[in-house]
Amino acid sequence: KKDNNMLVYQLVDARKILDKVSNYEGIDFAYVVFKNKQLIDNKLMEVEFIKNVSPEIIHYEEQRISFCEQYSKKDENNNSIIVNDLYTIKEELQDEFKNKMDELYNKYKTSIDERRMQIDIFNNKMNEESNLQFYKIKKEQIPPQIKNAQDLDEIAFIVE
Repeated sequence: KKDNNMLVYQLVDARKILDKVSNYEGIDFAYVVFKNKQLIDNKLMEVEFIKNVSPEIIHYEEQRISFCEQYSKKDENNNSIIVNDLYTIKEELQDEFKNKMDELYNKYKTSIDERRMQIDIFNNKMNEESNLQFYKIKKEQIPPQIKNAQDLDEIAFIVE
């Protein structure tokens, strides 16, 4: 019997699966779903800090996007042209744009460095083992709504 310890980032999908099956029949099943949701939510609270974005970072991002809009090539509807999530900057304005971005970065360097550290910590935590001991159901307690191998595979982490 394999140990199915999940990494923290995998708990996000596990939580979605539990939401999807939370109205399935069976009081034992319902109890296990409920208890596992609590376990997952408590564990994911450890990475909630990533949502704490400083006002400085918000200002930096607003100004960065504004510069990108200002210096980018436009399509026929005057919308910025974005390729692979990057603004396409007009060739003749590249140097000026780079200088503006450097100035902006230097103005917010401390906040940006703090945010990058926060993101690194978040990414490391998301890739750690969760070490959760899931509540389990027995095979006989699998609800009738689980009809095929794919359904069963989704909830396998809560089946003994």
